[in-house]
Order: sequence, then C-alpha cells, then structure tokens
Amino acid sequence: HKKVIKMLDRTARSAREIPPEEIAPEAGEHPERAAIGRELGAAMSGALAKLPPDQRAVIELAFGQGQSYQEIALALECPVNTVKTRMFHARKRLAEILQERGQK
Repeated sequence: HKKVIKMLDRTARSAREIPPEEIAPEAGEHPERAAIGRELGAAMSGALAKLPPDQRAVIELAFGQGQSYQEIALALECPVNTVKTRMFHARKRLAEILQERGQK
C-alpha cells in the first residue's frame, strides 16, 4: 500500500514539474484544442493533488493504469467494496474541486 502511494506521489510530482506551455500539441491537432487540453490537464492534476492519498491512489490506478477494482484491491490490500467507496468519494470530491475552479 505504501509503495503504491509513494509511486503515485512521485508520478504526481513529475507531472507538475512540466509546465503546461512546454507540452507541444500533437501533429495535426488544432492549437485551440491543444490549449484547452493542457488547461484541463493542469486543472485535473491540481484537483488530484488535493485528494487524500487513498482516494488519489484509486483514481490513478483505475484511470491512469487501467486496473480493475479487483486489481486495485489486491494492490492496496483492501476489500473491493473499500475501493468502490473510495472511488465514489474521490469522484465526488474531484467534481466539487473542478466546479470550484469553474472547470466543470
């Protein structure tokens, strides 16, 4: 559990170290869409950083690494229902944070 939290903290730190303006748009991508994507990415990174570590771990393992609830439960050594509860509260809190920022 602690190894997963440490890994997620390192990943979040490295993502924050790259300023959004330094991320180049993909070839053929409209510059306005690329700017919106960078802005949304920065907003989501900031919102994830505000989550408690256990909720952030569930979100990043599910959406960042594509793991199932069962796989997350094994990695975090907790019941599947705990993963589901953490996911529910994390998604709710992310929506609140993004709404406060005017990003929803």
